[in-house]
Amino acid sequence: MPPASPVSPRPMPLPGSIVSEVRNSPHFAAILMALLAASLVLISFVYGLKNDLAGIMPPQTVETRTQQIAAAISDLAYGLNLGYAAHGRVHAALQKGGLTVYPQFLRPLGLSHPGNMTDPKLIDRVLQNATRLTGITGNVKFGDRTLVLVQAEDLGMVDYYKLSFRLFGFTIEGFYYTYWLLLAVSAALFIICFWRSPAFLLTLNVLLMAHFLAITYVVLGFPDAPPLLIGNVHDGRFLSVLGIIPALHLMFLFLGDRSSNPRIILATVLQTDLLVFVAMLRGTGLWFVLALFGVIAFNMVLRAVRGWSRHSMRVYFQQTLPWPVLLFVVSFAAASLYQQMARNPAYDVLDEGHPGHLFWHSIFYGFTYDGDWQGRFADAYDNKAGDDLPIHAAELYVASMGLPPGYLVGHDFLRYKTYERTIKVASLDFIRNNLGYVVSGSFHKLALVVTFYSNIVQQSARGAGLWLLAGLLALSGAAVLIRRNLVEDRRHFIRSIAGVGIMVLFSILPAVVAYPAAHAFGDQIYIFSTLLGLSAFALIFLCFPLVRTTSPLEREHLRASG
Repeated sequence: MPPASPVSPRPMPLPGSIVSEVRNSPHFAAILMALLAASLVLISFVYGLKNDLAGIMPPQTVETRTQQIAAAISDLAYGLNLGYAAHGRVHAALQKGGLTVYPQFLRPLGLSHPGNMTDPKLIDRVLQNATRLTGITGNVKFGDRTLVLVQAEDLGMVDYYKLSFRLFGFTIEGFYYTYWLLLAVSAALFIICFWRSPAFLLTLNVLLMAHFLAITYVVLGFPDAPPLLIGNVHDGRFLSVLGIIPALHLMFLFLGDRSSNPRIILATVLQTDLLVFVAMLRGTGLWFVLALFGVIAFNMVLRAVRGWSRHSMRVYFQQTLPWPVLLFVVSFAAASLYQQMARNPAYDVLDEGHPGHLFWHSIFYGFTYDGDWQGRFADAYDNKAGDDLPIHAAELYVASMGLPPGYLVGHDFLRYKTYERTIKVASLDFIRNNLGYVVSGSFHKLALVVTFYSNIVQQSARGAGLWLLAGLLALSGAAVLIRRNLVEDRRHFIRSIAGVGIMVLFSILPAVVAYPAAHAFGDQIYIFSTLLGLSAFALIFLCFPLVRTTSPLEREHLRASG
């Protein structure tokens, strides 16, 4: 019997091939991108801490924030459940303690505005004192000012402050920490859902890099304006930024595959809840909700045109209304209904109650951005400016009808419902009489958006250049390490750019319809920078790929032969 031939031992893999296998592993890209995302969130958080954002209240919006905080304390500390309204004594305790802009409250304390908004010890003391009042009961009335309504602002901010108080106690730092907790949770849910897509995970990191740029805008302000005009990440003018990652999460599902394994479903359900929560915080942030509804509507029309005669209604609705779409629509409708039913009846009954921003007020104010307002129209409105202009325009309108000057004021407050109806009619009259000016003004507003963005980016580069450079180098290095994965994930890369591009178009709506506000430009900085960053990576990795893509069969053949 011939001796058995010796079995040749398998050659040890070379170190280079081990590294190559690890880098080509489907999990390597995900782990690398997840670590980079955590680093970018941490760097942004620390940058904000180093610039004292944890101890600052937004100075320019302090009065409405005080009303919202008082409503949250009334519910949590005293169990009143006043429906997004506050007990008058709680509100007064905050104002008299120093959370106000009014000198009559600040002078006896030796304080002045805005310095009082940058003293965390003072703010913490005022918040905690407001929770220790005695004799607070639910027997409140608007007429005697024991009931205080949030004046023409978004009620969702009350829920934000409640969440902060529950998680971190009655401290100013809790507002800051709550923002970062929500951002981290949103990023984590995105990673969980799109773990197997390197292109989507790169998109998340580009988003987080752009988010850091937006944080520098909060810290540094914008040219020719003080930084405190923006205030903080938890200012309502900036908080809508938190909705962009959840919106893109849903957008990517709407635009492509709708897998339904438990991991993806759970991550998407939680992300949708977060999106709806953020949408209720700031009315002007609803642009990302409109973007999602726009994609849904476009898809329904497109599929109807293409295959109306070929498919049954059941198949049509299965294709146009998959589970992520239904989840989003139902969640948003339920949240809107809940807030409407939970709010105090005074918001619906009283003329002085208006639960949300004044839409037509902003429209009329936006006319001043349309062109030569000062030369053509300012004299007709007695050279009023800012928020005083639309109110004065409404007063002139009711005066033309023979009504007294104080008609729009009741109980020392603006009669918001009557005012909003009046300024709506005044705005439509102005548009009808000056249509050419308004239409041409839309292009002027677009130019201002570009100017604002350019100036803010330049200022951020000067003020935080080293931080930005470090982040860009880390992001670029990680992208180079997973370049093969990115090239092979071309389909998702293109979908990322399409989704972000859609978001950019809708993000411009508030600026064009109303006015481009440099003090509320966080969303635009965030999403514009994301599109530019993604486009740069696409140019490098897709148009001029650094590697040749290989199919799974080719890779297996190479391993077997090597």
